[in-house]
Amino acid sequence: MTVRLVDSLSLPGGSGPNEDAWGWQAGDAAGAVWMIDGATGLGEREHVPDGPSDAAWYAHTLSHALGGMTTPSADPRPAFAGIVADLAAQWRLAIQRDGGVPENVPAYALPSAALLWCRWRQGTDKDLALDLHWLGDCVAILLPPVGPATAFNRGALETADGRLRARISAATCAGVAGQDMLGTLMPDLRARRAMANQPGGYWVFGLSPQAPAHMARAEARITPGSRLLLASDGFYRLVDHFALFDDRDLVEAAATLGLAELGQRLRAAESAASLAQVARVKPHDDASAVLLAFD
Repeated sequence: MTVRLVDSLSLPGGSGPNEDAWGWQAGDAAGAVWMIDGATGLGEREHVPDGPSDAAWYAHTLSHALGGMTTPSADPRPAFAGIVADLAAQWRLAIQRDGGVPENVPAYALPSAALLWCRWRQGTDKDLALDLHWLGDCVAILLPPVGPATAFNRGALETADGRLRARISAATCAGVAGQDMLGTLMPDLRARRAMANQPGGYWVFGLSPQAPAHMARAEARITPGSRLLLASDGFYRLVDHFALFDDRDLVEAAATLGLAELGQRLRAAESAASLAQVARVKPHDDASAVLLAFD
């Protein structure tokens, strides 16, 4: 089976840095592809010099590290833990070079990201075996030549914090918009972010080497003619926020129209829909996607 990179897209959400990253290790018999969505910082300032933001530094440094990882034959999570430990050491050195004290950085300002990592290997007959590991809210959609599409990790988006959504709606009705929305919600956002990788909280791909052990996992078979789309939650707004596509239609549109066209449709929808109509913290978010073909 031949594996091709059909298309890719990564758009910044505004004038700031793009805090998404993706990459792949090409190979027909074995390879990997991943999507990373850096969590936009909630601290009073950025801590990593020349980041250009802590989230962008973390996402792109993590992607580079994944590109250099030897694809393991079994469970990749120990290798992920080693990468996280190395990133944590790099982060501490960066803070210290900037004259800071790592221990003084509040929990809500620690860098973290959503990661979805997909690996294919030789399976049975002409099929490939696909296994996926993730933390956070990036999405993968596998579309075979015949049959329904399968979306992996869609539940992370469907179980969004209801209290936060209610606050967004209330703030919007009160006339809050744009950057003012972020300021209004900051106490809630910081309180939630501080719970990351803590007892009673939730797990993200952050600086804790224990985080990879909490990654979810799924398996699938890739038949010839299949397409695999990876998307950050900002790109997946086309489905879960604006309902312009379902999962199958999104992959087919990516293959026929191209990801650049879908990016334009996303930005048009974000501009047309107010925060009151479609509740979201950011009017525009970083939006990234990559499409692979297995022929």
